[in-house]
Parts: sequence; structure tokens; C-alpha cells
Amino acid sequence: MSEIRKILFPIDFSKRSIAAAPHVSGWASRFSTDVAALHVLDPENYFARPNPDDLGMREQLATAYAQRVRDLDYFCSRYLSNSHRVHQLVSAGSATEIIAATAESEKADILMLPRDHQTLGSRLLHDSLTAKILNMCPTPVWTSEKLNTLPATPLRQIVCAVHVAQDLLLGAANKRLLDVAHTVAQGFGAAVTCLYVRESGPAEQIPAIAERLKNIRSEMQDVAQIETGSGGIRQAILEVANRKNADLIMLGRTRLGTPGLGLQLHILKVDHDAPCPVLSIL
Repeated sequence: MSEIRKILFPIDFSKRSIAAAPHVSGWASRFSTDVAALHVLDPENYFARPNPDDLGMREQLATAYAQRVRDLDYFCSRYLSNSHRVHQLVSAGSATEIIAATAESEKADILMLPRDHQTLGSRLLHDSLTAKILNMCPTPVWTSEKLNTLPATPLRQIVCAVHVAQDLLLGAANKRLLDVAHTVAQGFGAAVTCLYVRESGPAEQIPAIAERLKNIRSEMQDVAQIETGSGGIRQAILEVANRKNADLIMLGRTRLGTPGLGLQLHILKVDHDAPCPVLSIL
């Protein structure tokens, strides 16, 4: 990613949408980018068993659609008036499917998706919208549980957790992650700490790991420094993020086909404990 040209911002008119709006405006102003403000009218919120052939449902949805168009216009005029350009969209259907499809059709470079505070049980079993979007949408996703306590200050410090394994797919994912990190850092004039967490392995791998870290330092030399940690990856990320007073954590999402409980559970756990928003790359 060489530049950020469009941000997709799903809006449900909740407090989390209001709290996220200054962050969206800050990114839009920094990159002089467009904002696609999207509200999804999900029939399941109006009918226990939605039937598209039901005349009453169609009439009620038509009324609700017109109202939501007006509500979105009010929201954007009040909370996104400082954004560069705002394009308003109201669509009916499954929220997960509509958001993912709109990210693709609008060619969004960043999806900014605030979410509510999650309990342990909900994170493990039913973080429905965020978890599904993280699984099915290839667009980089920015999210945070703590927007009510996080001021939308300019980004100054970014912590980026990198891979160095000798694996083609991991290498490609790492390249995408570093490309986005470089673009975001240059746009905000932020410093990046690239964090590699050491895992146990054969001693003969150490020279190869050192060489790959050297290559990362070369690629990011104008904005980044390298740190290594040990132990659990999540704990290491949070330790460095707190020590650096990070304004953003960046990390990769789990690849499809990788075994584990909850495909993107590590993203949700980091977001739950992080002192700042999380931007994840697939």
C-alpha cells in the first residue's frame, strides 16, 4: 500500500460510532482521503424471521431506509464535517456481508470498525461482527474497544509485530504488514517499533532470523527501530506498547486454514488489553 485513498466507516449510530468519528476524521484529514460512511439496515433487527416476500416487511424496511438516510446525513454533518470528503451509503442486508462487500466495491484502503467492550465469554464465543469481518474481509481493519477513553490524538508511536519465519506465505503477509506500516508512519510522521518475539527453535535458525531482521531494518530504515522480545507474543506486544506509549498496534491476522480456537482470537485479545487501537492486516 503506497497511499490511503479511502476509509470505510460503518456507522450504527451508537456511542461507539460517535467516539470513533474523531479518529476517522483525523485519519481522513492526515491523508486527504475520502470517507465512505456506511449504515447497514439489517432486516433481522426488525423481524424475528425476515421474509423478503412479506409485503409488510418490505413497507416497513422502506420507511426505515428513508429514515436511516436522514439519520446518516445528520450524523455525518455533525460528527464528520471536518473529514476531507464523505460519501454516504445506506444498504439493507446482513451487516457482515454488506460491510465486506462494500469494502471491496468502494476499494477501501482502511476499514475503521469500533466495537463494544467484550467479556471473556463473548470474545471466545460470540464477537460476531468484528470476528466475522476479520475473517472474511482482506481490507486492513482498524478497531478498538476503548474509544470512550482514547482521545483522537495524532499518531506518534506505532508498534508493529513482525514475522521472520522462513515461510513463503508468512513472508508475503509480513511484506503487506510492513507496507501498510510504512504508509501510515509516513502519513502521520510517526516512529515505528518493529517487534519480533523469539520463540524456541533450533539454534541453527538464529543466523537466518538475524538476516531477516536486518532486511526489515533496511526496508523501514527511515521510520523504524527493531526490538526483540521473548515469551508470549501478546504479552510482549502489550509490554512494548505500554512502554512506548503506543498510539497504534499493527499485527497480522491468522491465515485461513490455520488451526486454532477462534481464527482471529489473538486480534480480539490484543484489542481487549491494548492501550490503543489495533490495525490488523490479512
